[in-house]
Amino acid sequence: MKLLSKKLFECGVLQTANLHVLLEDSSCSMQSKACLYSTCDQCKDKHVLMRTENMQQTVQWQQWTVVKEKRTLLNGKEKEVTFTKKTTECGTLESLSDKFLTLFRQYKIHAFNMDNQFLYFRQTKQNLKSNEVIIHIDFAQNYVCKLKEEIQSTHFGASQNQIKLHTGMYTTLALNTVSFCGVSDCLKHDPSSIWAFMLPVLKEIKMKCPNIDTAHFFSDGPCSQYRQKHNFYLFTKHCHDLGFTSATWNFFEAGHGKGAPDGIGSSVKQAADRQVKYGQDISCSYDFIYVLNKANTSIKMYEINKSDIEKIDTAIPQKLKPVAGTMKLHQVIMEQDPNTISYRDISCFCRYGCEHAEHKLRQHIFKKPTQQLQDRSVTQSVRKNISSPHAEVEDCQPTAADIPCVKHFSNSLDPLMALKRLAKCDSFGLLHHECEALNPYIRLIQGQRRSLSSDKLMVNTFASGFTPKDLITSQTMFAAKVRMDGDCLPGCGSVFAFGKDDHSDLLRLLIIHELALHADFYTKEENLMKGYQKETSGSNELVHAYAMYSDKFIPGVKLNVRKIFEEETLGLLKPKSFMGIWQIFALSSVLRMQITSVYPQLGNPLVRRHLHRMIMPRVKSTSHIAFIMWTSTRSKSPYNWLPNHFVPLLPFR
Repeated sequence: MKLLSKKLFECGVLQTANLHVLLEDSSCSMQSKACLYSTCDQCKDKHVLMRTENMQQTVQWQQWTVVKEKRTLLNGKEKEVTFTKKTTECGTLESLSDKFLTLFRQYKIHAFNMDNQFLYFRQTKQNLKSNEVIIHIDFAQNYVCKLKEEIQSTHFGASQNQIKLHTGMYTTLALNTVSFCGVSDCLKHDPSSIWAFMLPVLKEIKMKCPNIDTAHFFSDGPCSQYRQKHNFYLFTKHCHDLGFTSATWNFFEAGHGKGAPDGIGSSVKQAADRQVKYGQDISCSYDFIYVLNKANTSIKMYEINKSDIEKIDTAIPQKLKPVAGTMKLHQVIMEQDPNTISYRDISCFCRYGCEHAEHKLRQHIFKKPTQQLQDRSVTQSVRKNISSPHAEVEDCQPTAADIPCVKHFSNSLDPLMALKRLAKCDSFGLLHHECEALNPYIRLIQGQRRSLSSDKLMVNTFASGFTPKDLITSQTMFAAKVRMDGDCLPGCGSVFAFGKDDHSDLLRLLIIHELALHADFYTKEENLMKGYQKETSGSNELVHAYAMYSDKFIPGVKLNVRKIFEEETLGLLKPKSFMGIWQIFALSSVLRMQITSVYPQLGNPLVRRHLHRMIMPRVKSTSHIAFIMWTSTRSKSPYNWLPNHFVPLLPFR
């Protein structure tokens, strides 16, 4: 349009080449949809003022044209390609004027849509409520992997591996603005990959701000990605599954979708390139995230595997009914029925009975597939799996009905894989970053009352002999057999959570996750004092004692509690490594139940004074108490006795 208006202005046909001025001259109001859509009774026949002399004069002008061209490939076959280029056209001023007027009618609609979508975006941010979140997303250009040193042949062809980046930001009143970047080795840009990227983000939002029930999505509108029936279906399905009561998806006008996500994409790619210059290798999505987290990026990074995308892809029903007018719509609205959406040509705050003329809603109903009816129980359970065991506020505790009992991770992340990932962390800061990245995948577990008979557990006769006589319980307690491979404490946690010790990898991961994210809590005396029923000498007696009991403590070196705590937590990344008192505290919070740390009447009495005690979780959700005893596979020497094993103490029934 600019090229045409400029040429007509040079020829004296138009009084100005400024398209905005031309729009104002040809309509009653720039804010009226009816005016710019040419349906207003007062200005629908109003045209741009044009000089009509010498209209048969021959002129040349430039314009952008979509061109199709056949090209011959190396194998001799022909292929038709489509591309856009600037071409020179020749014709009369009359034909140029007619072309301009035809395109100007379309441009008026384009200009109104552009202004309206930008205005809606600004007003949504300005009027954001405490229960709302704004999510602005876009795909960044693929990142080409780089190595610090490369041979020449890696610069050509398939040797250059690429990584897909899905960037965005979300804004809430509580958290302000959070930038994020999803990374994947799978290069698909379809709705399945969009929602594989979005689900961890939405779960994190619900985890951090449980009161949020309204989501406003903003994106550009390519029909192969966001603006198509499959994305509309997944949008309403997953928003319902995650417990949102209201949600909208708003599209910027074509050619005007650039925004913060593009800046985030540029930022992470530049940061990755800098790290390559500093000597790092980036050959896959995991390397990309690892390198940026190590550089302490403020952008939240997370990885999506191909299996995540395929899982969502299989959940999309075949032969979904197309949405009429897909290419014109700019707002999709979630309805109470997960198989129904409402939509309109431009975004508007009005829900029903729009007071802005012609912003009317239309509805589209997706055909209910049989598979949906079969999976209803699964989708209902998804809502319950969005909380985190790391809620700091006690009045936000979930009920027992909200606690998932079977699945604790998405298919893309099993405990062993996560532990191998964390094992690459060479600093506590990096471990903290990696554990934060796991938050969307972590699910609550709940410790429960267990017994030998109901859970079919065997008695450890040797360990039962260590049970102290001053242990007061309502029932006789027996030591239960658990694994003796270094994972005995996670095995005890697995018994209380699942009734057997075969989830020790999961419990080890959750203990590390708890310690890494809440180091401040576990290194403060007042928190360690909770449940401790003995008098102390003051001056941080417990926190200093627990640091001295650590195998990271070096006699003669000035005591640094935080440093010892961090080194001990990093030491847990080694498979089958032994645990101690700090890990029992973390296990109490993971199980969300009180633990009685039972220490035999052996060895140093001061050590027993510190370790034989009640331990309170950060957030408690049950009145049941777990009994875990320090024991040994060696002799019962009363003087130089040292524990090397943990067992759960359980009643027979």
